[in-house]
Amino acid sequence: MHLTYHYRLMPTTAQHRSLERILEMQRQLDNSALQEQRDAWRLKEKSITNFDQTKSLTVVRKDDPEGYGGLPVAPSRWTLTRLDLAYAAFFDRLKATNGRAGLPRFRGMNGWRSLGFSEFSGIRLIGSKLLFKSMPGRLKVHFHRPLPADAPIRSCVFTKDDKGWSVAFQVEIAVAVAVINERLPVGIDVGVEHLATLSIGEPIANPRFGAAAAPAIRRAARKLSRAGRGSKRREKTKRQLLRQRRKLAKYRKTYLHQVNASLARRFGAIAVEDLSVANMTRSAKGTVDRPGTKVKQKSGLNRELLDTSPATLIAMIAYKAERAGGRFVKVNARGTSQTCAECGALLQKDLSVRIHSCPHCQTEVHRDVNAARNLPKRAVAGPWSSKAEEKRQDEPRAPARLASQDGRRSGNLIARIAAWRPQNSN
Repeated sequence: MHLTYHYRLMPTTAQHRSLERILEMQRQLDNSALQEQRDAWRLKEKSITNFDQTKSLTVVRKDDPEGYGGLPVAPSRWTLTRLDLAYAAFFDRLKATNGRAGLPRFRGMNGWRSLGFSEFSGIRLIGSKLLFKSMPGRLKVHFHRPLPADAPIRSCVFTKDDKGWSVAFQVEIAVAVAVINERLPVGIDVGVEHLATLSIGEPIANPRFGAAAAPAIRRAARKLSRAGRGSKRREKTKRQLLRQRRKLAKYRKTYLHQVNASLARRFGAIAVEDLSVANMTRSAKGTVDRPGTKVKQKSGLNRELLDTSPATLIAMIAYKAERAGGRFVKVNARGTSQTCAECGALLQKDLSVRIHSCPHCQTEVHRDVNAARNLPKRAVAGPWSSKAEEKRQDEPRAPARLASQDGRRSGNLIARIAAWRPQNSN
C-alpha cells in the first residue's frame, strides 16, 4: 500500500527563486496544453491524448535546453498527467449531470501551487536534502519524523502555501499480516452527537473544532469583505483568514488520525456505514415552486455534519485498518437505526428520539449503539460471509489498464508554450 508523508522545506533565497520559476513554467505548460486540447476539438473535433502531448514535450525540451530542457522531465510529465486526469473527471461529470459540466479552466498565478515528480526519478534524497537538476545546491527537508524504514519513495509533490514550501513523499510499505482472530470485530456508527459510536457501547467525543474556530474565521472574513480590492490590507487579511482555516483543518485532521489509529490497533475487523455525504448534506431550500421546510435547521445540521468530516474519517479507517492487518468493509446503512440489533424488529422513530427501546426483546440502548451493532451483523451476512470470501478469491484479477498510444503526433504544444502570456490565463 502507499502512504503519504508531509514535510516542510527550508530553501535558501536562490532555491526559493528556482522553485518559483519551475512552478511558473509548469503553470504555463498546463495552460498551453489545455489550449491545444480546446483548439483541436473546436477546429477539427480531434482529441489530443496525454500520449500525444508527452511526445510533443520531447520536442519542446530539445528546442528549449535552457528552459524546459534544463528541468527534470518528471515534473512536466506530472503536469500533463494532471491535465489528463482533469479531463477524465470532466467527462465523468458530464455523464453524472446529463451533459452539464464545466471544462477544465486556465490557471492564473494564484491558482497553481503544486509541482510534482510522478516517478521518483531525476531527483535524489541524500540524508535530509533533495538534489535535482536546475536546483542550486541541495534543498533541505525538515524531517520532523523519519520516513518508514525500507519503504521506497515512489513519487513526491512540492506545494507552495502562505507559510512557504512543503513536500509530500508517497512511499510504498508492506501490509501487515492479518491478525483478525486476535482482535475483536466492531461496528462504527458515524454521527454528530458523537463523532462515532462503537458497537461495544463506547462513544468517541466530537470536539466540534468548527464551532470553536467559527468566531475567529467570521471576524477575518468580515474584515476581508471591508478591505479594498488590490490593497495591501486585503492581502494581509486574506493571509490571516487562510491561517485560521489551515489551523482548523490541522486540528481536525490530527484528531481524526489519532482516533483512527487507535481503532485500527484495537479491532481486527471494522464495519462502517456506506454513507453518501453529498446526499446527507444537500440543502433543504427546494425550488421556487416547491420551497423546502425547516431550511435553517437543516443548514445547521449540515454544518455540524461536515465539521465531523465523515468521508475523511471513513477513508482514514480504511487505510489504517489495512496497514494494521485488519479487515474493513462498508455496508448498507439503510434502516440500521430503525432495526433492533437484538431481535430484528423494525421500529420507526424520528431523529429526535435518541433512545432505542424495543417492546419485543426489552432492549434499551442509545440509538447510535443499536445502529453500530447492526453493522457487523450485516457484514457477516454479506461481505464477510464464507461464500463471499470464496467468490472474491476465485475472481480473476482485471488486467492492468494501459495508457492509450493511438493518435498522431501533435506539435502545436511547442507554439503554445512559446506564445503563452500570463494575461491569457485570467
